Amino acid sequence: ADPDLLTFCHEGPWADVVQRIWGLRVSTGEVWPIRPQSGDLAIGHECFTHDGEWIGYHGRRLPEQTIHAFGFVRPDNSEMLEHDFPFHCTHFASFGLDYALGDGTPANVQPWFASKQKPYLMLFRRNGHTWDGPRVLAFHRATFNEQIQHPHARFSNDGTRVVYSSDVGGYSNVYIVDVEPFDDLPTVEECNAEWQ
Repeated sequence: ADPDLLTFCHEGPWADVVQRIWGLRVSTGEVWPIRPQSGDLAIGHECFTHDGEWIGYHGRRLPEQTIHAFGFVRPDNSEMLEHDFPFHCTHFASFGLDYALGDGTPANVQPWFASKQKPYLMLFRRNGHTWDGPRVLAFHRATFNEQIQHPHARFSNDGTRVVYSSDVGGYSNVYIVDVEPFDDLPTVEECNAEWQ
């Protein structure tokens, strides 16, 4: 990791932001775009990987925003890995280049929405240019009513745990779950069948 490097974002509706991710060299004040955007992808949820060598991000292909993408870019733009990601989650994070973590959808109690709900922390494993999964790491049961009630899940520095928030008890609290081996985790279909 480079302690002289910071990133910041141009915040706003993703599709309206011309350039989301920026780098800043603290010692010189130099500023540059990271993952230069050309109108093809609305980007958000950027974060450094655990080793500080890459920046992971989630996006939606423009103009329809129905196809998701997940990518990694080096802070100097020298290398980029970006693939379409056929899964929907509200927020994503990553641990290295091999795992992505999504927070699914809100836990909505409306019966008409039950078949579409995925109120889980979902783990995805990169497999070349595609992703395996999702597998369910935890049932977050968060409402997403306010920003503080979004899970905003993150891996621990060693990748063995995930920390997230949930308002399942009425107030937002912080929870930690151990990361089990990917192939041992249940599928979304298995969890949906058990939950409904």
